[in-house]
Amino acid sequence: MMKTRQWAVEIILKEFPWAKHLHPAELACFADEHWMAHSWEKKEIESHWSYIVTARLRDRRDGRNFQLVNLNDGYLQEQRLRRKMKRHYQWDGFPYEQPFITDNDRWREFRSDLEKLAGILYARWRHDRKLLGELEQFHFVAEILNALGWEYAPEPARRHANLLFGDEFRRDWTYEMMALHDESLDLELCPRCYKRRDPDAPHRVYLAHYPSFRVYKIGVTTQSSDRRLQTHRSAGASIVDALPAASFTAALSVEKMILEKMKPWRRSVPYISGGSECWSDSARYVGLRNLAKVD
Repeated sequence: MMKTRQWAVEIILKEFPWAKHLHPAELACFADEHWMAHSWEKKEIESHWSYIVTARLRDRRDGRNFQLVNLNDGYLQEQRLRRKMKRHYQWDGFPYEQPFITDNDRWREFRSDLEKLAGILYARWRHDRKLLGELEQFHFVAEILNALGWEYAPEPARRHANLLFGDEFRRDWTYEMMALHDESLDLELCPRCYKRRDPDAPHRVYLAHYPSFRVYKIGVTTQSSDRRLQTHRSAGASIVDALPAASFTAALSVEKMILEKMKPWRRSVPYISGGSECWSDSARYVGLRNLAKVD
């Protein structure tokens, strides 16, 4: 998502005073969507965020404080929660069955952790869904509803789903998304359940510079995850360029074309992950976009 302009946030707060109840990351998302929307789309966006605030305030009055998380640290919170649930409840997470817990206090703690996870996953899904492939979107919705207890307590889960999805939430839409996820699970195609790459998701070609080895390293990763880039950064590299691609196949073809062009400077560095896709930094740097141009 583009970087939110501060004046756009100020306009939202002035025009919609109830928006002050949104978290900063949610407010930025609202401002971005409202600023970029066509005039006929703005009413729907306003209704969606108004619904979330209304439901949140109602929950606070009822003694519940079910809030979404800040997007900036949502991924880290998600990983901490997943590790806690694996360690404390011996649960490997969705799509595995939830653990059978007989102690009431322990069960309430588990349910509370699941509700937090649902909020984190929704925040990430709303923020990143344009960067996700179709199969990954099915998984996100199915895991959110599973965390809310959709299978064994549909009515409380429906209330929370309405809070999260607002106008997007419809019974038939939910059933369809969950059925499509079940189908991808049966066919072993779900990229998140089976830890596989979604080939149809938007990807990017990236370029990392390793000053200690004096090489550039080219690679391919999805647009929705920076994990691969972080691996290179932790090994001492800096990410100097990235080029978006529509799919995994498109990204691979660009990578192959660039490697062919840089063949005179190619080097193999066994100490780097993917070290066969490197070339010497003595070659003049011109950027991926220029390298990807067809001669």
